[in-house]
Amino acid sequence: LNRVRPIVARDAGEGNEHAIRVLPYTLRSVLKQTVMTVPYNVTRVGAGRQVRDNLKKAGMTGTAREIGGGAGYLSGVTLSQIGEVYSSAVRIMAWLERCTRAICHASRGNLVAWTTPRGLRVVQPYTHERMVRIKTQQYSIAFRAQGARNDPSAQVRGAPPNVIHSLDGDHMRSICIRAAEDGMPVAGVHDSVWSPAGLCDRVAAIVREEFVSLHSSDFVADLHAQWQREYGLTLDEPPARGDWEVAECLAAQYMFS
Repeated sequence: LNRVRPIVARDAGEGNEHAIRVLPYTLRSVLKQTVMTVPYNVTRVGAGRQVRDNLKKAGMTGTAREIGGGAGYLSGVTLSQIGEVYSSAVRIMAWLERCTRAICHASRGNLVAWTTPRGLRVVQPYTHERMVRIKTQQYSIAFRAQGARNDPSAQVRGAPPNVIHSLDGDHMRSICIRAAEDGMPVAGVHDSVWSPAGLCDRVAAIVREEFVSLHSSDFVADLHAQWQREYGLTLDEPPARGDWEVAECLAAQYMFS
């Protein structure tokens, strides 16, 4: 929002009609959904629909053309600034998509798969479905079954979020193992870890320690090597690893991953 609002204000000052209309409604609640769904490969059209619906919720009125035009403008500015603010993450996301596309088109029987640093094997099951019909004496039953040909679009859309979720799974599993070894009860859903209040400080330390252990290796480089080896392809080199020291999170009062 801090990056988008000044751009909208500037464009409004220069007479852009869309910017003038949406400036009063350029709010966190209007932009948040699009920011949150970028990792799930929201399309430009999908982002426009999200912003349009949120503009209406925020109280914007006008014709469908006016609201739709404003939404298209505002979603475009939002997506461009996401690429600026999260440039490294966006580059890795684009690299995952390129590799996935190359794997799928090399053979339509390929399903994109990988092994996480903790040994979890992940296979994306997305294929073009086929219709199967079973006839009995009394009924005819039809259902969809997994086909033999991969669905490149679904494989590409799924790769970035699924890679991240698989690392989340590694992290959660490591936390649970450590807690069990120390005799501490924990529970969790996805990336949310729960413990009795008296154990929160110790569990918080374990969360950080396991995060550092997991991400000290260069998983992106390892994934690149995995895919080239398993599929027999020469893939684009991954983006260079950044210089942030992951161990800094050990001393962080709050940590979000």
